[in-house]
Formats: sequence, C-alpha cells, structure tokens
Amino acid sequence: MSWIGHLCRHIAQGLQWISTAAHRGGHFAGHFVPLFLSPGQLNAQHRAYYERWYAGRVSIDGIAAEDCRLEPWERAFVEQYGSPQSRWLVLGCGWGREALPIAQAGMTVIGVDLNRKALVAAQRCADQVRASAVFHQADFFKLPYAAASFDVALLTDAMYSAIAGRASRHAWLQEVRRVVSPGGMIALSFIPDRYARTFLRRVSRALIMMLRGLPGTNVQCELGDEYTSGHFFHLFQDPDELRSELAAIGARLHKLDWRQGVVWLSFAANQPDVLADNPGRPVS
Repeated sequence: MSWIGHLCRHIAQGLQWISTAAHRGGHFAGHFVPLFLSPGQLNAQHRAYYERWYAGRVSIDGIAAEDCRLEPWERAFVEQYGSPQSRWLVLGCGWGREALPIAQAGMTVIGVDLNRKALVAAQRCADQVRASAVFHQADFFKLPYAAASFDVALLTDAMYSAIAGRASRHAWLQEVRRVVSPGGMIALSFIPDRYARTFLRRVSRALIMMLRGLPGTNVQCELGDEYTSGHFFHLFQDPDELRSELAAIGARLHKLDWRQGVVWLSFAANQPDVLADNPGRPVS
C-alpha cells in the first residue's frame, strides 16, 4: 500500500472516532468516512455494529410473540400479496418482528439474519405459538436456497439503505431475484434524504465530490452516503435516484412511497439456479 493509502486509512480511522464520539462534529465527520472506506469495509462494519447492538440487548431473551407487530405499510403489503401457503422470505428478520405475524396470518415464512442470538429468540417465539416460521443464519449475498424458492421477499427497517455502494445493492438484489419466483413481489425499505441543505452540509458534499477519485479514496462513494456511530447508511436524494438504480437491473416498480421510504417491485425473470456454497444454519 502506498503512503497515500496509509494516510487515507488513518484519516478514515480518525473520522470514525470523531463520528462515534461527538454529535454535531461527528455528523459532519460522518459525511467523509465513506470516502475513505470501501463498500466491503463499510458493510463489514455494519455487521459488526449489529453484533454489538444485539449483544447489549439482554432483554431480547424475553421477547414474546405479542411483541412482534407489523408496521402499517407492512400490513398493507401482506394483505395485498399474502395468500395461504405462500412462501415468504424475510431478510434481516432479527427476533422475528415481521416474520411471526406473517406466519400467524397463514403464510410459510423463512427468516434470515446474521445474528444468532436474535434468531434463537425468534425461533423460540415461533415454536411457542406454533407459527409456520423457521429461522436461518446466512449471508444475504449468498442465500442458501434454490431458484424460485419464494413467492415474496421482504426487507424492512430501512435496511436497503444500509447496504454500502450501488454495485453491492445491485448484487444483493440479483441474489434476491434469484430465489424469488418470476413476477414475485419484493418490498424494500430505504431512507429518503429529508435533511435541510445547510451550509455545512453543502460544503461537505462539495469536498467529497472534489476528493473522490484521489488515490486511496472510495471511487464508489455517492452523495447521500453517511456514517454515524459505527453505522453506514445511504440517503437517497430523490425518487428519481431510486427509480434509476432499480431500473438499471430490470426491476419493475409497483409502488414507491417516498414519504414512508418504501418501494414494492418485481422482476420478470430470474437468474440461473446456482446455490450458495455456505448453506444457512437453522437455529434451535
């Protein structure tokens, strides 16, 4: 690695510390962290963030099925596209907030997450109420399921915005496309940019665009990339940005609710059936 690369790495570490330690100054510094870390590094930090988050939630062991409720938009999606025995994939299912109510409504559900502690709590709740839901520990980018295994897929809690880099979001969507039946519905939750264009924010954005492309920087950094308290997220600038991103991989949009940060989409055809090498691990 060149001295410039080492310098950029140290700058990123310093900005991460500032972003975590301070609020206002940290928010400003957080604009620049994605400029010096690759999408792979940002996605790895996102996973580490949730490992720490779940580790600190001792109360997760007390989660019960009645604690799991759908948001209004999720309920509307289930009512419109759910049918008895339809197969649902819930990504980033955590302790089963969405998966359990969907299973109790008569659907067959598989929930996927990386955090084992959350999955164990989810499976315990499902078993207690005899819901048709199972939970697997697996990588979102290498889902251990055959092509067209599901009729519907769901990603909530703004997690689409937590995937760093447009190329990574495309890769993830292609994997979801593979495991969902052609024409099957996919619901994504994202973060729209509603923040005021303050002077400080305009300055930081101008600097990012000026610095992007220099040796050691992340050339995939986009306007709207943020880093706060160890957590990356991408703020979509306007509906056209999201439409363009999804259209680029052949998605058909059925609904885009900018205010709620929700999009419903489908694909006409799936990719060839190539199973991931790392099968998901059921929890017990």
